[in-house]
Amino acid sequence: MRRGGHGPHHELYELIHPGERVAIIGVGGGGSLQALAHPSEDIVAIEREPAVVRYFTEVAPEDNGGIFLKVQTVAGDGRNYLERQTRPFDAIVFESAKYQPAHSLLPASSPYYLYTFESIRTAVDHLADDGWISLGFAQLKPKEGMEYLPLQARQSLSSLGLHATAFNTGEDGRIVVVGSRSRETMSEIGRSALASHGLWRPDSEASSIHEIRLTDARPFAAWTTMKPKDKRSLLGTAVAIGVACVVVASALAGRARRSLARRWNPVPYFLTIGVAQATFAVATCTMWRSFWQDDVLTVVRVLVWLIAWGGAGSALASRLPIARLHPWVRIAAFVAVFAAHFALTRAVPFEEPSLLRRELAAALLLAPGGLAMGTLFPLGLSAMSPRHTGLVLLADAIGALLGYVLLYLVALPLGVPAFATSAVGAYGVAAALWRPRPAAVPPEIPTRGASDGLVGDDGPSSSIAEVS
Repeated sequence: MRRGGHGPHHELYELIHPGERVAIIGVGGGGSLQALAHPSEDIVAIEREPAVVRYFTEVAPEDNGGIFLKVQTVAGDGRNYLERQTRPFDAIVFESAKYQPAHSLLPASSPYYLYTFESIRTAVDHLADDGWISLGFAQLKPKEGMEYLPLQARQSLSSLGLHATAFNTGEDGRIVVVGSRSRETMSEIGRSALASHGLWRPDSEASSIHEIRLTDARPFAAWTTMKPKDKRSLLGTAVAIGVACVVVASALAGRARRSLARRWNPVPYFLTIGVAQATFAVATCTMWRSFWQDDVLTVVRVLVWLIAWGGAGSALASRLPIARLHPWVRIAAFVAVFAAHFALTRAVPFEEPSLLRRELAAALLLAPGGLAMGTLFPLGLSAMSPRHTGLVLLADAIGALLGYVLLYLVALPLGVPAFATSAVGAYGVAAALWRPRPAAVPPEIPTRGASDGLVGDDGPSSSIAEVS
């Protein structure tokens, strides 16, 4: 690849002066970096795909002109990289993001955490006083859905006190949003070749969708920009799946009730546990973003810690005095613990550079919720008849599916905090539904089993031999 030439990257990178500290986020294979006039270790190129970085630095660096070896190259999440920095940058560049509507490989539930208000605020906080920031968006057309991200970026910069503007480069539908605290810096940008293309004038600026701010609480840009009829279709499908789950769960509860007389029916409890655990896990993973530098790795690590603490909670469940608590006290205790779990996500140390301290922080912050999560399932098993194990496991699985339905019914239209609240509420309902097993258990009403004849609480009754 040759360096230089004319085009939006060349014009933007002309603003970078030798010796300036620059962060360029989302460099891909490094094609745009060919426009750098003075590549050096002062320029940090950040790419979230480790395989791409490894290929162009270790396997075949000549395939991109060795540009990754001329700058400082980092594999990881760009936002998280900035959060861990202590020195300011003279320029921060968000490379061009291509608009993609929701589809099978990019569902409406995919978060855009790199472009939220909080992410842009993090970048601005790491700018030098006279530094500048740019956010590029490619392949845009004059439609409200496609104009959503660049308009959100410009609004965020302005609301953070920066002088902000946007240029339409006229190449590949590319918009460049630029901002700085310094009027002098903006004047320099206004005299550059980039500004010669003219200002971007969005056609849909008056549209109501631009009033919905892209934030960490509501990071679902694909959902926000989805057409109303597509939203109704998606929500209708989710409701239909939810209704089907409730119908099947009701049938399971009815089947269990026929053999229980007036005893506790465990099916509603385990259904609610399934809902609670699914919403709890998804909301937690979403709030931890890319804490371990990668979305997938973060999900895996969060789930590993939750499962580990959940196992400890299961081991302790029989030793805790939960059965002796007044029902309202029990409900309040579980609600308080899970509410505290989500409140603790505000203390997640995204800015911590030490991997060891990050791991220790994750272990501590996930402990309360993980321990509490692990107690409820064995409590339910201890209060029920072993012969209903199959029913309750199926109810738990149906509840998990219901939890994912709530992702579309609650998280997308109302935001992640509302989804987390639904998890806390589900655990509160589960605590209300649970009943400890009485000391003296009355005999169950015998019912006809699948193949063993009359079956009671402890298996086949002694009258089977007589019937035979």
